[in-house]
Amino acid sequence: MLFFGADEREIVNHSLGALRLKLSERFETPKENEINITWIVDFPMFEWNKDHKRWDALHHPFTSPSDESIP
Repeated sequence: MLFFGADEREIVNHSLGALRLKLSERFETPKENEINITWIVDFPMFEWNKDHKRWDALHHPFTSPSDESIP
């Protein structure tokens, strides 16, 4: 199964994230008490908050962001 989105990064991320959660509910994954290891790289460090007109941190501030995600 392959899904992709074409829009602003924030909209695509939220849409595909919601789809992932729905599919997880439907197919009952991950199983309770099951350990699944995931290695995620290149998270953006900040996200522009349109409502408050400021940059908000997207995850733990002491991790190393990718260069292109630093405003």
